[in-house]
Order: sequence, then C-alpha cells, then structure tokens
Amino acid sequence: MLRSPLALLLALSAAHAQVPVIRLINPMNFGALSVDPRGGMIDLTALGVLIPIGPGIQPRGLGPLPARLLLQGKPKAAFSLYLDPPIPILAGPQGARIPMQAFNSLPVSLQGFFNADGSLQVQIGGRLDCGQNLPPGTYATTVRLQMTTPGAKGLPATVSQVFQVKVNLQPNLRLTCLRGLNFGSVAPGPAMGALEVKATGGYLASAAGPAILKGSPNPAVFLVQGQAGSPYSIQLPTRVILQGPEPIVVQELTLGSPNQGIILPGGENRFAVGGKIFIKPDQPAGTYRGSFQVMVVYP
Repeated sequence: MLRSPLALLLALSAAHAQVPVIRLINPMNFGALSVDPRGGMIDLTALGVLIPIGPGIQPRGLGPLPARLLLQGKPKAAFSLYLDPPIPILAGPQGARIPMQAFNSLPVSLQGFFNADGSLQVQIGGRLDCGQNLPPGTYATTVRLQMTTPGAKGLPATVSQVFQVKVNLQPNLRLTCLRGLNFGSVAPGPAMGALEVKATGGYLASAAGPAILKGSPNPAVFLVQGQAGSPYSIQLPTRVILQGPEPIVVQELTLGSPNQGIILPGGENRFAVGGKIFIKPDQPAGTYRGSFQVMVVYP
C-alpha cells in the first residue's frame, strides 16, 4: 500500500500526540511580600491571586504567578497527578525556611481527562506559612509534578516535570519625618545668590547673596524603622517647588549619608536631607512652603 508524504506525517503526528509528556510554561512565583516580625500566611490561588491570611503579611507590587504546565497524552484519556514533596520547604538567607502548607490547583482534584486534542493545562498555587522574624531575601525550592496516564499501547505510563517555587521577602520598613527642611528667615542680597542648607548641618550663603535675618536653617530629618539587618536605599526628588508670592525652586537635594547599600542597624536609622535655593534680589517678601517625597526602596 502506498502512502503520500502528507499522510505519513499525519500518522506520525497522531502517534507522537499519544506519548505522555509534561511541558513547563512558567514556574510558581509569589512575587514580593512584606512580612512583619509576627509572620503570617498567604495563599496564591491557581488563578494567580494573592490572599493574605492575617495582617502580618502583604503583597508588594506585581509578580505573583501560579505554576503553569501543559499536559499531553492520549486524547480524552484519564490522568492523575501527584506533587512531590507534599509540603515543600523554601530555603532562604541565613538558613531560614518557609514551608508551603498546601497546594491550590486547577483541576482541584489533580485528576481529569485530556481534551480532544490530547492536551490540558494545569495551574498550581499554594499557601506559604511565613514564621516570625524571617530575614528578607529570596526563598526558593523545587517541586516535581508526576503524571500517570495510559501510554501509547494502553499500559500505564508515568512522566514528571520539575518546577521552581520562589518568593521574595521584603523588609517591613516604616519611614517618619521628624523635622522638615528649613531655610530660615532670609533677606535677598544685591545680586542673585544661593543659600545651601547642608545635610550634615550648617549652611552656606554666597557672597552678595541672601542673608539670614533670624532663626537657624536646618536639614530635614527622617527616621527609618524595621527589622535590624534589612537592606534598603533612599531616593530623593530632583527638585522641589516652594509656593509663595513667586515660586522658589529647591535644587540639589542631598543626603548626609550614602543613599544605596544601607543596612538597617539595631532596628532604626536616622538620615538628614539638605538642599539649595537661589534668591533673586527682587524676590517678593512672604512665606514660601513646599513638600517633597522621600522613598525608601527595597532591593
């Protein structure tokens, strides 16, 4: 009997579709979570929704993804799935560990039937149990999904696929402004001049520029609080507008300490912010006020 090349190709494709296989689409990722010293639990549903259980843990930004895997086998054949280990342990910094107490999956029963084309997509989430005083950082482990289904000859066949489970714990930091940036009471000079309040304390006024009439200019002071040893960095705006009779621009906002690679010592840290303004000789008298946002950024 003669067969055309196309008929032969179709026959091979149909036979190949009956060979059981699991293909990984994407691993499981809980994204970034903020966990306070009390710890807490959080569910990642099979649809990719994070649900905190209790106030001690909160999602931070985008990133959560359930694991997605494509099952392939004999069209409309039955299959059963098994996840190993049943309670994965995510390993993190300083030997810390996070158990995943349960899986959330679609199909829920981890059993089902292939579609008419011999395929089916599975989505898997889980529940993390974050203990007390966990150090921030990345926690990860691997899980094996095992599938049993009839093989090409109808005999039971077992195949498996490993996928990663990951979460990034961010320090639960709190930022408080203890004192605002104050340029004092200033009189314009005979020429345009700068007045700089230093983050390290004190001030500088350019010659023939503004003069301090009363009060003592001071930098802003902020307090960062959180778990000792937490890494963070600080971001400042490039400029601030002081509103008044005629706007004044605060330029060159500066820190009195490094702004990156900071490790929180002893549960809290203070830092100061200075800045520079330029005063025209005809700057209208009055009160000038503004505000600016300081950001503490997690790694």
